[in-house]
Amino acid sequence: MGPVRNRARGTGRRRRLRRPVGAVGVALMAALLNPAAASADAAGAAGRTCRDVTIPATSGLLNASIHGVLCTPAGPAKDTVQVLLHGGTYNSSYWDFPVAEGRYSYARQANNSGYTTLAIDRLGSGTSTRPLSALVTIDSQADIVHQVVGRLKAGEVTGAPVTRVALVGHSMGTGVASVETTTYGDVDAVVLTGGTAQLDTGALLTMLTSQVWPAALDPAFGPLIDPLYLTTKPGVRAAAFHAGGDVDPEVVRHDEATKDVASPVELTGTVLKGFSAATTRKITVPTMVQVGSNDQLFCAPGNAADCATPQALASAQATAFGPAARLHTSVLPGAGHDLQLDRNGADAAREVTHWLDATLPSR
Repeated sequence: MGPVRNRARGTGRRRRLRRPVGAVGVALMAALLNPAAASADAAGAAGRTCRDVTIPATSGLLNASIHGVLCTPAGPAKDTVQVLLHGGTYNSSYWDFPVAEGRYSYARQANNSGYTTLAIDRLGSGTSTRPLSALVTIDSQADIVHQVVGRLKAGEVTGAPVTRVALVGHSMGTGVASVETTTYGDVDAVVLTGGTAQLDTGALLTMLTSQVWPAALDPAFGPLIDPLYLTTKPGVRAAAFHAGGDVDPEVVRHDEATKDVASPVELTGTVLKGFSAATTRKITVPTMVQVGSNDQLFCAPGNAADCATPQALASAQATAFGPAARLHTSVLPGAGHDLQLDRNGADAAREVTHWLDATLPSR
């Protein structure tokens, strides 16, 4: 399959760049003119070092290259690496939004707490291989994440064997995390954010019929993309993924500018398998479930009471997880589906860190 390839942050394959504005534009231009210096400056400011990696993987007859961003803390790193799995129509940048001086960067907060993070562009997203959408399934995604975990533990990504791995998913990435850990049993903990076993199918249907369309029709992607790939219509992401009044407008602008695609085949598998209690009941490692109280997909009116408090969420999810999961629940007040990008998303990140510290203390 070939070796893992490492690149200094900013020197690998690039996503499409929209026209930069203001300070963000100046930073982007500086990175393009002198990526090595820009990378060093960013690392120094954030107390961490980030670099692009390319991880080879296979799924059936498909040979894929998976792009990831590996970030390590400035000081001693804990012996658990967090593998970050974004949701549908997102890519790895979800975990490291470059706005408001990193205020909404989950990865930066995890790094500052001593964790190494690997945020990958899941198959079909970002600059990872984008095959025919029919090949992007919940099972192929889980298979590829399993291979990424294996390469981490073998020392092929960080340069030294990794002792423990925690999967941290969001939305469809949460579904992938559930399927991966129950299929392969190779991780030590899972954090499932923006997804539970109580998906509001009515809210999902409304989103799919009013806010989503073929990526081939979208100016951001063009007609050459597989016409079955989906993305959000221009201008709807604030309504679809964020809680009104509880999100920074700059976050919404960047969200629109960096939107990605999703496979309808994987979406179906996520709904039927990834978010299914039949799957989550098989999880045998410590598990954290975290949602925003105003998540329109999982905390819509029919489920709103279940998202009112962590205790209510724990009660609602009690039959969806077995005792081996040692379920811990978390609710971020006022937050929407993209809780990590909410104004108080840092609180959600801190709770994940505290839970991982207690669940997988460094040895």
